Amino acid sequence: MKKLRIIVALGVAVTGVVWMTGAGLSESLPVGVSADDYDNAVQLFAAHYGNTPDRIDVLSLLAEQSVQQNIPETAVACFDEIPDTHPRYGHSARLQQGQVLYRLGRVAESEKHLRRFLELERLQPMMTRRELVVATEHLRYLLGIQLRNEEQHELVRSIYQLEEASAHNTIVYCFPSLMIWNGSGAIQQLEKFLETDPRNMHLRIALGRYRTRQGRLDEAIGVLEQCCDEEPDNLAARATLLQVLRERGDDERFVAMMQQLPDENDQEPWLLIRLRGHDHNDHGRHADAIRCFERMLHIDSTNAESWLGLARACHEAGDSDRHRQALETAQVLARVQNRIGWIQEDPREVRPLIEIAELCRQIGLNHHALAVAQLARRVDPDNEKLNTIFSELAEKP
Repeated sequence: MKKLRIIVALGVAVTGVVWMTGAGLSESLPVGVSADDYDNAVQLFAAHYGNTPDRIDVLSLLAEQSVQQNIPETAVACFDEIPDTHPRYGHSARLQQGQVLYRLGRVAESEKHLRRFLELERLQPMMTRRELVVATEHLRYLLGIQLRNEEQHELVRSIYQLEEASAHNTIVYCFPSLMIWNGSGAIQQLEKFLETDPRNMHLRIALGRYRTRQGRLDEAIGVLEQCCDEEPDNLAARATLLQVLRERGDDERFVAMMQQLPDENDQEPWLLIRLRGHDHNDHGRHADAIRCFERMLHIDSTNAESWLGLARACHEAGDSDRHRQALETAQVLARVQNRIGWIQEDPREVRPLIEIAELCRQIGLNHHALAVAQLARRVDPDNEKLNTIFSELAEKP
């Protein structure tokens, strides 16, 4: 087949070349596809499968050929005309469209199609488990770059124990706040996404968090103030701006913004829960601080920042035993975080996994220890020490 000709660049356009069907009806072809391209695909399909294709058969073939020939805009245009409900191609089209849009840096559209694929598979499974994991991991990566940890954590719940899933999924699920997220590669990828979609609110909020971690506080405040002006009810933007103000030492503005927040709710960002706890501690409301940090630890029991906040509140409240236990837990989690960095460097290394499992047992996180031990057994199934740890953990209720 001749190489598909690109007529326009970015954008999923549905008008373009007009092709006359055998019945004399005119149908518009996706932009990037000529009448000759279409006819060649018809002939190729018929020769390969021994029957005459319909329009969706041909568009599916053209889409996949465009992927192979690195013509992503044309692939997107073809996939876009394949309906979700198509019994043969619908689910696959959404998965592949999401992957191609990721390559184009069109993050919001990629997320939309990957989520749609996962929803279709939840309602009526048609694809392999491997394809389900691939879609989930693509989406997990996009959410991770945008620092949307709450959504990322929930997303991997269904796959982290599957053999097809990478080790990263187990770490994301068990230790969502201990991941090392401010590496130069992640920041560069986010900046690249922003070049394609500069108005994307999720990307801009994440940029504010990255700039805060880089110490570029004035730049972070500028980005986040604009986000808050555009979407005053966006709690993720407000929480991220509050974090910058706190780090900058702008107590007056921080307190004023805290007082303008709505009442606590179950859907608010994790960052905001922690900031509420810190604010309560700073103003001597230690019972309220304990409540906030306990709320965060109920969601993520490995959140070291919340254990430290809880330790401070318990110390000020005179609960020395609980203060000591919270402080010890935070210290152990710091050691876990060091080993997570090791895993991110070399996911096939079993030693840090064994050490993480042992550390988790030390502070009573047996469920986390078991999940990590299961992951380690996939790396080194014959390791005697690991199998002993796994057996002991598996016997616990």
